[in-house]
Amino acid sequence: MPEIKNSFTAGKMNKDLDERLVPTGEYRNAINVQVSTSEDSNVGAIENVLGNQIVSVDIVNQTDPQSVCVGSIADEINNYVYYFSASAATGKPMMPNGDDIYGVITGWNNIDAVVNAPDHYTWIDRIYRIDANNGKATVDPVFVDTFQTKSVFQSGANDPNGTGVSGTNFEYAIKNTTGVYPGMKCLFFTTDLHPGVLAGNIDPNTLCGDPKFISRKVVSVNSTNNTVVFDKNLEELHSPLFTGSPGAPWLDSSVDDQIYMLFIKPRLLNFDCSNVITGINIIGDFLLYTDNFSEPKKINIPRSLAGTHISGVQPTMLVVPDRDISITNRILVKEENISVIKRYPLSKIKLELSTENPTTAVSNHNFTEPDGLGGFQLATVGTTFLAQFTNFENGFDFNDNDELRFLNQASTLNLPNNFEVRCKVIENISNQPIGNTGQTWPSNSYQLEILSISQTTSADLTQGPFITTGTNIFNVSRILDTESLFERKFVRFGY
Repeated sequence: MPEIKNSFTAGKMNKDLDERLVPTGEYRNAINVQVSTSEDSNVGAIENVLGNQIVSVDIVNQTDPQSVCVGSIADEINNYVYYFSASAATGKPMMPNGDDIYGVITGWNNIDAVVNAPDHYTWIDRIYRIDANNGKATVDPVFVDTFQTKSVFQSGANDPNGTGVSGTNFEYAIKNTTGVYPGMKCLFFTTDLHPGVLAGNIDPNTLCGDPKFISRKVVSVNSTNNTVVFDKNLEELHSPLFTGSPGAPWLDSSVDDQIYMLFIKPRLLNFDCSNVITGINIIGDFLLYTDNFSEPKKINIPRSLAGTHISGVQPTMLVVPDRDISITNRILVKEENISVIKRYPLSKIKLELSTENPTTAVSNHNFTEPDGLGGFQLATVGTTFLAQFTNFENGFDFNDNDELRFLNQASTLNLPNNFEVRCKVIENISNQPIGNTGQTWPSNSYQLEILSISQTTSADLTQGPFITTGTNIFNVSRILDTESLFERKFVRFGY
């Protein structure tokens, strides 16, 4: 029975025709196959499509049960999957003067999202990478944005007068410092057991200090002792005489059931558990996405991995190898570091204009080479030779790949526009050993290559390159790098 072979180079399914009439290169039906796009001889061949594989690591168990996947993208070239994990609903501060959380905050939208969280809870947005290259899938956090933490005071650890831990300055003990970092803003909210709430003077979950809203900035964190240092103490809020006090002190930091704290900082990834992100792309080492709400983001994958702890809890730190900034410097990433849109310059460009004079020298050299008949001829293009220079001006030496131009001192013309020989510096061989002779080349000795040479170049054809009788002195000038910046572009600077 004859063997029938077909290559499906057309890559098209055709169900309109009878199977006996389907043209070569097309097929009538296929299940779990794809047409090979290989550049080898098997192009157009049908091959099986591999099925999905359940990864062995459960990402959800590594994050929070309330977190939501809001986006993902496959990096088919490197066999990775990137997984965007949004934190549970967070609510949002009420900011009448704009979106600066370090400005005035008068309350909290969707306060139930905070109230229903445990006494200590951290809201975190994450980007994970699933790596299936080694036969066993592993999950690595690429970027971690720890932006909000709820906590309470540690009962009995702080002085009742509001000065904090005894013997310290503005330092307060809280239940846990996980998710609390220097620079965060701390807000204070009342619980159901606050004296003012029990007296019916204020509602639960009121922002303390209303109408003189109170907040503090975290200066430092001691994770060993579970303490934080604020920029100011809380003593004034422990007094019932404070402005707007609800018939009782706003705070009592010596107990844990009257107040809960909310530590916040600007969000970076800006994930929303109710908004799926579809605009994701990978270009080289960059992961880019836009959620059609906040500024588009650009994540440098290698640097983010280097600045992110494997636990996926600590926020990503800034890593800039060119500036010797690593994860050990403990610099938190800011939104400006990952935004595609960069901030406009705050000052005008200053141009420093300078003039560079070419380095000049003098060389006593004879541009000849053997003619193969026992005599000498004028050197040709491509010939390499050794030369020594003296009388340097506007410099002390030449660099590799510099272009040098030679003009005999007897000429009435001037360098650099007029020249007889044009050469390129191959190597500075000054003071290098001369073979096994035990001697070294003199100072200012160079190996050069002739790029062009005039047929009228002054040369003594009775002797070789190294002059033994008489002189053949050339003035030498290095050609400046005159490549213009934006030579064919009209540059505009916006402010």
